[in-house]
Amino acid sequence: YKELEKIVTGVIFSLSLEAGAIIELKVHGFTYKEISILLDIPMSSVEFKSRRARRILRKKINAYYCK
Repeated sequence: YKELEKIVTGVIFSLSLEAGAIIELKVHGFTYKEISILLDIPMSSVEFKSRRARRILRKKINAYYCK
């Protein structure tokens, strides 16, 4: 569990500040609309950056489990 937590944290920190903030807010239950308002960016940007970050995270987790 600790190793997986390191991977997730590492991926979040490797993202841009904005993308990392989006993921953190999403994990804490905020909607895309709320995140858009909080960060003052278009909702389409929130959705795109969230999808991109999840895709990166999914690849890292799959690589971890395929070791």
